[in-house]
Amino acid sequence: QHSTHETIEITTGLAKNFELGFYLFTNVTAGHGFQFVGTHIRPRITAPLSWGLPVGISLSTEIGYQKAAYSDETWNIEIRPIVDKQWDKFYAAFNPTMGISLSGVSGKHTPAFEPNVKLAYQFFKTTNLGLEYYGGMGYINNFDPLRDQSHAMYLVYDLTGNVKWELNIGAGLGLTQSTEKFVAKILVGRRITWKK
Repeated sequence: QHSTHETIEITTGLAKNFELGFYLFTNVTAGHGFQFVGTHIRPRITAPLSWGLPVGISLSTEIGYQKAAYSDETWNIEIRPIVDKQWDKFYAAFNPTMGISLSGVSGKHTPAFEPNVKLAYQFFKTTNLGLEYYGGMGYINNFDPLRDQSHAMYLVYDLTGNVKWELNIGAGLGLTQSTEKFVAKILVGRRITWKK
């Protein structure tokens, strides 16, 4: 609906392999002005490098609230396993995400399958170019018909090798009739060291 969605995220490490994030969601739509949408809290734990695993493994869990005007689920939880691997200049990640409604219109609490995939290649010293896929297939015990599923593909740029700044810019196309036809996104992050 030609909306601009803004999210402020603050994340801090609490232990060597554990971090906690906080999200504040807002929205600007013509005729409605600036609106508060909701908040999420996100703990994430990562498998230590000392385990010597062939891939990176971590688990991120989001739980939070969003206004009913913006979501059919006012309270929900997202369970996001993250499996990734870096081969020289090539990077791949897979997130077999499950979204669970705690309170909402449907009244169902069955997990919905919402997979994400990222493939990227470092073409230049500070530049990764790649593809990101975001899906929403419906409840795990009864996938929606393809026309009602959400599938989007993004062409993305990532800033690499910068210890202070994070930058991700992407343009996405919806692949089904139930997906937004075009979405542009930009993520800007600043790393802050509170103490040495």
